[in-house]
Amino acid sequence: MGRERYSEEVKEQTARYVLESGKSAIKVSEELGININTVLDLCNKEVIGYAISSKNIRQCC
Repeated sequence: MGRERYSEEVKEQTARYVLESGKSAIKVSEELGININTVLDLCNKEVIGYAISSKNIRQCC
């Protein structure tokens, strides 16, 4: 089985869903059928992107 490719929109929506819903990454990965490591990676990238764009790392810690 090959590696799944997700659009930028799907990646952003998945990360925001985890970060804003209050659900665990495990629960979201099960709901969406996305590998847990992928979900965690997307969340990390979203948080880091927010910190860089806002230039205030304390807001995401």
